[in-house]
Amino acid sequence: MRCKNCGWENADENLKCEKCGSSLVGINDSVSVKYQSTEGFDVRKTVAGCPNCGYPLRPSDQKCPNCNSPVGGPTAGAEANISSPMGGTIIAGIRSSEKPQEGKKLVGFLVSYSLNPLGDFFPVFEGRNYIGRDNSSTICIQGDSLISSNHFSILYRTIDKKFKWKDEHSSNGTFINEKLSDEGELKNFDTIRIGSTKLLFIVIPAF
Repeated sequence: MRCKNCGWENADENLKCEKCGSSLVGINDSVSVKYQSTEGFDVRKTVAGCPNCGYPLRPSDQKCPNCNSPVGGPTAGAEANISSPMGGTIIAGIRSSEKPQEGKKLVGFLVSYSLNPLGDFFPVFEGRNYIGRDNSSTICIQGDSLISSNHFSILYRTIDKKFKWKDEHSSNGTFINEKLSDEGELKNFDTIRIGSTKLLFIVIPAF
């Protein structure tokens, strides 16, 4: 796909030009389709999604990394954040790191409407991410008593570019797309249910 700004020939899946950084959205209309969710979820309506194209946003984003549209500073709901003694942020009962973990790349998001009807989102980094009620978890969900201390984990390695999940001997099990299992591979827009909390898994495509 050729950049209209500088003429650089980019791979079809690129969202930005590798040479000048200009947005490639609109050159290939199929690019934005990847961010439309399924099974009743719409990324465009969550705090994680750009209101214009639906691309997942970080709390600090002033503009969408995908389409460059202004998003009005910190994403909606940021005013509800409070400091955590564990060094992260508690959002509607969930603690999640505001900044990328040192030396680890941001590779995906978990989105939930269970504790906040407006939606919350939580970063997933390369390496192993633990999700559970314990304060030491990468994502700490404290508002659901049916969730175990370290309920399940998500592992991403750059070498194989796969998201592998594993139930960490939880009391009530982990359901992927409403199917109880102990481990497997996560795909984009898979739903995860632990206790009474439902999460939507979103992959950030390489660009």
